[in-house]
Amino acid sequence: MVAGAAAARGPEGRRGIALPVVLLVLAALGLLAALTMADAIQATQLSRYAEEQVRARAAAVTGVAALLVPDDLAWLCLQPPAVPAIVTRDIGPAGRVELRWWSLGGGRVRAELVGVGARGVRARLLGRLRVDSLPPDDLALGCPTATRLNPDGADWLLPAPVG
Repeated sequence: MVAGAAAARGPEGRRGIALPVVLLVLAALGLLAALTMADAIQATQLSRYAEEQVRARAAAVTGVAALLVPDDLAWLCLQPPAVPAIVTRDIGPAGRVELRWWSLGGGRVRAELVGVGARGVRARLLGRLRVDSLPPDDLALGCPTATRLNPDGADWLLPAPVG
């Protein structure tokens, strides 16, 4: 047995370093593989979030035409500024769009479009609108002759932060 132990140590009686070096290299490779996998998972999550953000933005853009024609414009003009008119529409598997209008008086309307993706990511647009026809006197309540809303200015619809 003593001869077998001496043979394992090598011809000069020293221990070999091959096994510890191989184990150290395997541990380093395992650490690098784990870090690479974590980086790939993070990149995948970011790309999914970006894709969902694009879907939410597309959902918001599809609601722009509906924003100009609320369901009951005469009723909207009579509402106080603190009470918005809200409509939610599903647009299929991509998500839904939420439309909100606040009457500010004098034929001015503040609008908000929120596109919601399938996983809940939101894209929000804020708009300034005016009714297409105003009563001849500004003292009249509401806008009974109005049929639709028109954009108010060149930059009437702007993206807004979602928080």
